[in-house]
Amino acid sequence: MKDSVEISSINKDTLDEICTIISYPNGCINRCRSIIYAFRKIGIKKLVFTGRVKIGKYSVLGKGCESIVLLGVNEDGRKVAIKLRREDSRRPSLKTEAERLKLVNKLGIGPKLLYATDDFLIMEYIKGESLEKAVLEKEDRVILRIIIDLLEQCWKMDRLGIIHLELSRPHEHVLIRETDGQPVIIDFETTSISTRKTNLTQVASFLFFRNSMLSRKVKNLFGIDNKKAVKLRRLLRLYKKNRGDPLLYRKIVDLILTGLK
Repeated sequence: MKDSVEISSINKDTLDEICTIISYPNGCINRCRSIIYAFRKIGIKKLVFTGRVKIGKYSVLGKGCESIVLLGVNEDGRKVAIKLRREDSRRPSLKTEAERLKLVNKLGIGPKLLYATDDFLIMEYIKGESLEKAVLEKEDRVILRIIIDLLEQCWKMDRLGIIHLELSRPHEHVLIRETDGQPVIIDFETTSISTRKTNLTQVASFLFFRNSMLSRKVKNLFGIDNKKAVKLRRLLRLYKKNRGDPLLYRKIVDLILTGLK
């Protein structure tokens, strides 16, 4: 198996095989041809088969119920993430995700959206480690900066009214970018503008109130004892009722920082 394929080299002899990925899972040839044509038109030169997820003999960056994510290379040699809508997706288009990603991009949140169609998104490729790995392995001062930055991003999205429904599991949806060490929230496929959830309470619950090694380390770093945990829970409940409230957000951050070791 090749580790990559040049878009210009795809021909009728190799089309069937590559279409099992581009138009996953059924490999519709006509849909695949249309996507390949669009790739050529916008300057995607290469698909690179790398990642921890396997689809047959191909490695990809990610695979979900609605889409798969591949690594691509554009005409200036820059790596990009390509999210492809699955052929069997319940969603007719990726345009809603694209619109919400554009909105959070204006706040400096998420991978930068570069191009969007109904069937695929081209985004900035975020190379980095998981939030969990960073928290368990980095120095305390680095962990502190990551967590405060992430909480601020969550608050900004709450103010905007876009709720990422998977942030109760941020270890799967937050990467720590290799180039600058900043937390980047990814995968805006599952978002809502009508839910009662909040981004901030989802992430805070994961960081401070789970029975996990990560949560124990974070609570120890910030000096969150039982008394302080009760106060934090109370503030988070109030915040959930008043999503995006700047005063409550400030109180939450101040409380977290008061016991910093």
